[in-house]
Amino acid sequence: MLRTLFALVSGFFAFGIVVTIVEAIDAFVVYPPPPGLDLRDPVQANAFIAGMPASALALVVLGWCLGAFIGGGLAARLAERYRITCASAIGAIAVIGVIVNAQTIQHPMWVIAAGVALPIPLAIVAALLVRRVWPAPGR
Repeated sequence: MLRTLFALVSGFFAFGIVVTIVEAIDAFVVYPPPPGLDLRDPVQANAFIAGMPASALALVVLGWCLGAFIGGGLAARLAERYRITCASAIGAIAVIGVIVNAQTIQHPMWVIAAGVALPIPLAIVAALLVRRVWPAPGR
């Protein structure tokens, strides 16, 4: 039980770290905001998001998907049992994050659709791959 909980927490942190790194690369390297833009202001943030190129938005979706894949894979690897369930939970957390983010900041519909449709299947695929590529010790 504790190992499963540790797996979920570890997968969640891995998801958060990956999403933060990918979105930081997107925000500071690929498509930095203009000087003086306050992203805490919803009006300015929505105007900025509306003007972003599709490649910058695709990088945001990639961060969500990669985070769910790595977090789900880590959770599945660390879990003693219920590996697919742990990975699916990480994917579900990613989907909940996408929905909350979409309510706060207006994204194009394709970004929201990809963010809702892809994380859970990618986390499950990661869990299935981890069982084959990186088996638990002693098995």
